[in-house]
Amino acid sequence: IAAEMQAFFNRYYRSNALACGRLQIHLAGGALLHGMHPNIVKRTLKRLRELGVIIHIGAHIARVEERRAYLENGETIDFDFMIFTGGIMAAPFVQSLPFKKNRIGQVEVDACLRPEGIENVFVVGDAADLKDRKGNPVSPTAQSAEQSGTTAGRNIVALLNGGEPEKVDIRLRGLAIALGGRFAIIDAGWLRIYGAPAYLGKKAIEKF
Repeated sequence: IAAEMQAFFNRYYRSNALACGRLQIHLAGGALLHGMHPNIVKRTLKRLRELGVIIHIGAHIARVEERRAYLENGETIDFDFMIFTGGIMAAPFVQSLPFKKNRIGQVEVDACLRPEGIENVFVVGDAADLKDRKGNPVSPTAQSAEQSGTTAGRNIVALLNGGEPEKVDIRLRGLAIALGGRFAIIDAGWLRIYGAPAYLGKKAIEKF
């Protein structure tokens, strides 16, 4: 969001179509793209700084008052408009279910997507604490939701037909990150693309 907004304002400022010369966008948080490859983080930071985004990484926001944010390290940021993204929590309905859950309220499931001790209930998508075949946490993305939903559907049919449920095998095929204008990053694990080629790749992905 920070990259897209800054690129938008830069473009209109250069064309003199918008009086935003003094506009500043700050990005604050404990980490940037936590868990992603170091090269992805490095190139993202470089792109944000080239656009003019002011980076405050390494300290979470401790509290917010009217027009001022206070970081854990004592730094303050004055603002006119703020967008806060505090991560995800499972929906209240999911948190109310009588199943074992993780720290953000997602239901802990077995390899077949069932809550502990329950044979005929399946939990998928953001409601479930999803793991891959190696037991590693899986990010709550559309890819993981669709794959877990497909597996749960097959398992329901299998149970209805007297068969055995299969283990889920979630494999994320990559991530495309928009970074303002005609610049993006694609991380496919074995392949990483930066800049305009990644932007075109992301647009192609969106069409399918």
